Amino acid sequence: MERIIYRERYIKKIAPFIDKPIIKVITGMRRVGKSTILQMVVDRLKKNGVTKENILLLNKELLEFDFIRDYKDLYLYVQKKLPRGTGRYFLFVDEVQEIADWEKAIGSFFYREQSGYLYYGIKL
Repeated sequence: MERIIYRERYIKKIAPFIDKPIIKVITGMRRVGKSTILQMVVDRLKKNGVTKENILLLNKELLEFDFIRDYKDLYLYVQKKLPRGTGRYFLFVDEVQEIADWEKAIGSFFYREQSGYLYYGIKL
């Protein structure tokens, strides 16, 4: 059974930036808990009233996302899953480096949505 350690210190450092229209990137060595921190941010959003329909978490380690191979696939999938409308949407991509030229899709979302419609969390 895997034991998850709540990383309060890291969550407190990330929290002030969650609702800011900037791209957040979590980096670090392998197997140190980056994915867990990303999940904790998602859990915090849900606890604070963000609905699961407004959160999209893509984990490239899961086969269900294997079809997202490049920035075009990523762009189309996000467009389909997070349609424009009212409210705030949060996009999290775990193991984003597995998506060829991912920066193009994320950059496109960012520059198009500077009004704060879409927020990002990226884990390398």
